[in-house]
Amino acid sequence: MMWRIEAPNNEYNGVTAGVTFVGGVGETDADPSDYFQRHGYTVAEVQADEPSTVADAAKPKKKTSAKDGE
Repeated sequence: MMWRIEAPNNEYNGVTAGVTFVGGVGETDADPSDYFQRHGYTVAEVQADEPSTVADAAKPKKKTSAKDGE
């Protein structure tokens, strides 16, 4: 079972209660600590077929640049 945890601050990047957050979202396969609900985080169970937003946020984005004359 996976858990998706959303921080009150959607720009938070860091580790809280053993869960790594990127862009305010963390995921864990361990039962989430009561800390999260006590401090205003949103905790939801993630189904196995749902895409991982944390993994997507951690992927480097391609940089694009305009070529001269375009």
